[in-house]
Amino acid sequence: MRADILWGVTAGILRCLYDTVYGWTMLRIIVVHLLLFLLPFIGYGMWLMIVRRSASAENWRDAPTLWLSLVGGVIVIVNLITLASFENENADATYTSMEYKDGELVPGRLE
Repeated sequence: MRADILWGVTAGILRCLYDTVYGWTMLRIIVVHLLLFLLPFIGYGMWLMIVRRSASAENWRDAPTLWLSLVGGVIVIVNLITLASFENENADATYTSMEYKDGELVPGRLE
């Protein structure tokens, strides 16, 4: 029963993230930012493996999780600001919403 509920919730979330016009764009954006957030944790794990020769649970108990989380959050925020400031979209452009043309769905665009 729990597996059915979990599968239903997962399928519902994936259905919300999938856009019929642009595909898995939103899911890709979420996964990229999640990986950027996890970079400090991955680096700390690699450091544990190299320096202490072990990434056991005992070593992770002493991990500076607050600092790793803050650094991961800063990386994500810097990435979002960078993407927003270097976007090549024209601020004076007019948005045309998606429409059906010749039986095909034409995505929205800036003109």
